[in-house]
Amino acid sequence: MKVSKKYFWRLTGIGVIIAFHWFCFYNAIKVSNVSITLVAFSTGTLFTSIIEPIFYKRKIYLYEIVFGLIIIGAIWLIFSVQTEYYLGIIFGMLAAFTSSLFTVWNGLLVRKTESPVITFYELLGGIVSLSLYLFFTGGFSESFFVVSSKDIFFLGIFCVVGTAFPFVASVNLLKRLSPYTVTLTVNLETVYGIIFAFLLFLLFCFFCFLGTLKFFHPKSWMLFLLFAFFCFFAFFCFFGPKVAFFCFFLLFYVFFAFFMLFPMLF
Repeated sequence: MKVSKKYFWRLTGIGVIIAFHWFCFYNAIKVSNVSITLVAFSTGTLFTSIIEPIFYKRKIYLYEIVFGLIIIGAIWLIFSVQTEYYLGIIFGMLAAFTSSLFTVWNGLLVRKTESPVITFYELLGGIVSLSLYLFFTGGFSESFFVVSSKDIFFLGIFCVVGTAFPFVASVNLLKRLSPYTVTLTVNLETVYGIIFAFLLFLLFCFFCFLGTLKFFHPKSWMLFLLFAFFCFFAFFCFFGPKVAFFCFFLLFYVFFAFFMLFPMLF
């Protein structure tokens, strides 16, 4: 995990930019909503198509610019209808710009440094810079440290599953893929979000249906297990065993999450 002083300051400096990225991304959600934030965040495709050729010293590809401009057109269409979300769009685009910056720089750094080392020092720089910001702005109030056990549980999951592991994986992918390709994949978050929200809605309806059947009754549990195994069998037939097992465990994870979030249904 040891790096030279030059690389240490470079990695922690990128960590400061990552912290600013976090601030902009979550602030965009706070002042608008998730949909607006994800659409604005998709502008990272355009930013990367311009930033990557500068640092990689390659020519600009026209199709990359065109894809980015299409997203800009979609944002303009949203803004023309919902002008009250202009702050969310601004913060979302700032988050996209900073994301493009550290993705391109990590693509260069990963050639000489392992992805876990890059992740460790960059996230360390992000944590320290955010802590300093909160300290000097009075963010460390008494209420800041009041966190319920349920929130700690979900924050722990998001830290590992939603931040640390994806960050290591995305940096490692930069050994084989270009920053533009990685950014384009990340920008599909909008599509992933729509699909995941639809699945959650179906699951919510299913649990509501189970609630009408007196959920604690053994027949209701049996109905849920039959539903789970039916989904497993369908995914096994159409997509193979790996996808089937992943979706099977994801279903039970979502079930447990609903148990924590909506205990009144159970």
